[in-house]
Amino acid sequence: MKFAKLESIARGMTAEEVTDSLRSLVNDNRFAAVIRSIQDQKDLVADSACQLRMAGSHGALAHAAGVRYGLMELEGKIRQLTDPPKKTGAQAAPGRVTPH
Repeated sequence: MKFAKLESIARGMTAEEVTDSLRSLVNDNRFAAVIRSIQDQKDLVADSACQLRMAGSHGALAHAAGVRYGLMELEGKIRQLTDPPKKTGAQAAPGRVTPH
């Protein structure tokens, strides 16, 4: 499917539909390729920000930091879908004892 078609579908999705679809996708081993792409881009940004020619360009460094931060946020969102936080205390189901 072409990117423009996927983008069109994405724009019509509700936040709940996005979350449900992502939960479904992360159960497919092929989604690992998406995670790898995100990690590769984070590494690329970090490597380019470490180049000596970038040291004097505060705007370029800030841009690189912003790009890396955005990729980390995206990775964090995916991580929450795959590794939801464990319920403790008041969040645990009634009648269940949560070890401390």
